[in-house]
Amino acid sequence: SEATNIDITLGRPVQTFTASGCVIDGEKGLPVANARFTVQRIVSSNYPSFGNPVTSNTQGEFVVDNLIPGKYSLYFFPEPNSEMRPETMTFDVLDQDVTGLVIRMARGESISGMVVLEGENPKAVAQLARAEIRAFVNQPGGPGMGRNAIASISSDGSFRLAGLAPGNVNFYLGDSRTRMELEGIRVIRIERDGVIQTGAVEIREGENLTGLRIVV
Repeated sequence: SEATNIDITLGRPVQTFTASGCVIDGEKGLPVANARFTVQRIVSSNYPSFGNPVTSNTQGEFVVDNLIPGKYSLYFFPEPNSEMRPETMTFDVLDQDVTGLVIRMARGESISGMVVLEGENPKAVAQLARAEIRAFVNQPGGPGMGRNAIASISSDGSFRLAGLAPGNVNFYLGDSRTRMELEGIRVIRIERDGVIQTGAVEIREGENLTGLRIVV
């Protein structure tokens, strides 16, 4: 059959704005080059709306395009073994471009410990040889998403995750070659000072956790 008399009405073009500023080392006051992040429009705490990736230039400067009015926060892409994290910051886009934003990087919290393989599984041993440990931090009451961190796993199973923000930390293993989640291996349990942890592991402001045991 054929449908007729179908009328399509377009609305007015949506006006967009830009946000610009710089990324600096909060301790030294120096520009931070090649910082990779995106902004996320805070629609709700569960469903943030992400923008396009942005990278700061050699002077730490950045420009974010095509922003519609709303409240925004930052999501930084994790760099392996990085010690730095951004301080929490939000900004509002109303009816004009936003300029002069300053993103300060600070030394983050850290977690160190061991990844332990339970049982004997030759295939799992081979997978662990190319694995990296990843942490996702959910900040209760914070806007948008939490912070990620990535670290390599040494041949003896030891690791150190740095550049974390305070909050509740969940862990999973990724493939260091593809940066995808490692298939066939999952975290069975997490032990802290010999005590099995139920749920996420909490890390506080200025805290550096040691002795964590992640059993896979």
